[in-house]
Amino acid sequence: MLKIGLTGNIGSGKTIVAEIFNVCGIPVFDADLEAKKILNSPDIISRLLGVFGKDIILNGLVDRKALANIVFSDPDKLAILNAIVHPHVRQDFQNWCTSHEESPFVIYEAAIILESGFARQLDSVVLVTAPEPLRISRVINRDGVNREDVAGRIKNQLPEGEKIKLADFIINNDGSELLIPQVLRVIQELG
Repeated sequence: MLKIGLTGNIGSGKTIVAEIFNVCGIPVFDADLEAKKILNSPDIISRLLGVFGKDIILNGLVDRKALANIVFSDPDKLAILNAIVHPHVRQDFQNWCTSHEESPFVIYEAAIILESGFARQLDSVVLVTAPEPLRISRVINRDGVNREDVAGRIKNQLPEGEKIKLADFIINNDGSELLIPQVLRVIQELG
C-alpha cells in the first residue's frame, strides 16, 4: 500500500480535495482531526499544562483558541506543541493503515507534512494550491477570524512556492480548474 500525503497551506482547500479522494473510494486519514482528539487525552493535557500553563484549559479541556494564540505567535512554542502531539498522530496513522491494507493507497491529510519532515515517510505528496489572498479570504469567512490571525498562521507554514518544489502532484484550487478531474488524474497516476 502506498501512503500519500495531502497537504496545502491554510485555506488552500485540502479538506475538500480529501473529500473527493474519499468519495472516489480512497481512504483518508485526517491528521488534524486526530490531533484535536489527542489534545484532550489526560496524558497530553498534563504535558500541555506543564508547558503552556493553566490558561489553556477551559472546563477541563484544552481551549484550542487560547492555545493557538500562544503557539501561532511563537514558533518555538509551536514546535513544542507539535513535538508533543504529532508522534501520537503518526502512531495512530500507522495503526489506521493496518485496517486499510487492502487499499492500493491511502491519503494522510495534514497541513504540515512538509514542514514536519513527515513527507520522508510517505511515498508521494499531493499539494493543494491557491493564491494567498484567496486563502486568507476563505479562512476569514470559514473561521470568523481577522486577517492578522490568518497572517500569523501563514507565517508558520512554508511558502507555497517552496512546497510546490517539494510536491509530487499539484492540485490547483483557485477556481480556474475543476477539482474532480485533477483528483482523478492523481488517482490514475498512482493507481
